[in-house]
Amino acid sequence: MPAYKEEISQAENEGVKMHFLCNPVKFFGNGKVSKMECLRMKLGEFDSSGRRRPVPSEGSEFALSVDFIITAIGQRPDLSFDLDHFEMKVSKRGTALVNPEDLSVNKNGAFAGGDLVTGPSTVINAIEHGIKAAISIDKYLGGKSIIEESIRKQEKLDEMEPSQDNLDEQPRVKKIKNHQRISLKDFQEVEAVYSDDEAFQEASRCLRCDLQVD
Repeated sequence: MPAYKEEISQAENEGVKMHFLCNPVKFFGNGKVSKMECLRMKLGEFDSSGRRRPVPSEGSEFALSVDFIITAIGQRPDLSFDLDHFEMKVSKRGTALVNPEDLSVNKNGAFAGGDLVTGPSTVINAIEHGIKAAISIDKYLGGKSIIEESIRKQEKLDEMEPSQDNLDEQPRVKKIKNHQRISLKDFQEVEAVYSDDEAFQEASRCLRCDLQVD
């Protein structure tokens, strides 16, 4: 799981102990989990995505005493409501199947988009689906494509040349950490929020993806 160095150090400061390249294989307990057996892994050959696939190391089993277990190995949508009410079809990946032209499901008047359809993706992708679904719903309800026309106007604005103001590279505003002792018994903030001036400075930074800085 990707993480920034500061996130790792903060977790370690709070007493988190990390076991890398381990795979849980068995859980033990009587009405309540008490032990978890894990298997150590090693990195094998590269897969189609360019990442080395983890493979088990024989005889490397070990056990951890545990109070509870949180599994966090991926994301998937909860389709129970949709399946019960909209007779939605589901893909092999556990996502909703829709008509790609208008994002409609197989029952009239129901539309879906975002992570429900694509699986974990970007905010931009979800916004795109939101716009597409809004147009489809407008048309389904007998609208006159006013939404579509307003989006086209926005597209014309997007075609305008960007302002050349404030194109110098600006560093991020560093938040001031709370150096007091971290307590696991309260919810005291570890990092302070931006001041008004810092928030304005951060919001003023150029975030254009096409800006090339030497």
